[in-house]
Amino acid sequence: MFLRQLGAFIKRDFLIELSYELHFVLLWLNIFGSIAIIYFVAKLFGGKVSLYLGEYGGQYFLSLLSV
Repeated sequence: MFLRQLGAFIKRDFLIELSYELHFVLLWLNIFGSIAIIYFVAKLFGGKVSLYLGEYGGQYFLSLLSV
């Protein structure tokens, strides 16, 4: 019962989001654009700050994504 209600809420919200097409597209472009910027910043500075990244396995990209 709970899972069916949860699925109905998710479906309803998704259909509402899809009805605002431009907003939906811009939202996803923003998400992927932000990830791309973080990736390139990590490529630029990745090797220079590895001392502080022990808890992220030394990967700057993962440390930025976790913020």
